[in-house]
Amino acid sequence: MTEAEREKTQKRLDEAEDVLHRLNLGESEIRMRDRSGREIEFKPANKKNLQNYINELRVELGMRPRSGRGSRAVTF
Repeated sequence: MTEAEREKTQKRLDEAEDVLHRLNLGESEIRMRDRSGREIEFKPANKKNLQNYINELRVELGMRPRSGRGSRAVTF
């Protein structure tokens, strides 16, 4: 993967994680473009598809996929 491809994939990952965060905060629907440029709409009902897309991008970047089981507990 070239540096330009890596940057583009990282940007897509950042956007997708932002969409997931916004859905988790209660927004009812969010539109974004996938890597082919096609506009897709995410709603709470299809968050699993979004998590799968995020995991695909993470694997492309050499990162571990996430389980999607929610956030971890925060301890102080």
